[in-house]
Amino acid sequence: MDLAIALDHRRAHPGVLDVLQIPAFGKKGRMLAHLQILAAPAAAQDVFEACFNETTTLGLRWQVMERRVLARRHKTVQLEGRNVRVKVAERADTRTAKAESDDLLALRGVHVVREKARREAEAAGLRRADEEEPKDDG
Repeated sequence: MDLAIALDHRRAHPGVLDVLQIPAFGKKGRMLAHLQILAAPAAAQDVFEACFNETTTLGLRWQVMERRVLARRHKTVQLEGRNVRVKVAERADTRTAKAESDDLLALRGVHVVREKARREAEAAGLRRADEEEPKDDG
């Protein structure tokens, strides 16, 4: 329980991009939780201090890695009377969209209902991005 709370706190930090917890076996076959925290380099010191303060760990390993991200825009579309945020990514020869899963959680129904809503929100996000694209008058 304490680890779950500590990880939620890390996820809430603005410099943390993702937190991953993996069950693993340590020395002498002991069960342990292997944690990976992906954070902006500027947030590293805060993350280190929080890990030492909120967990029982005695040491941390870290590495600095490079990261590449696609250009993206954030759109909000209406779906069944709700706002759904959609990320529209610019790829080499196309655009793709991804609905924010938190915005789909409130939808009632089985997986098929949520999946249909996700597809509709993503299609609407792409349409909005196309409508806002500047026209080439040349």
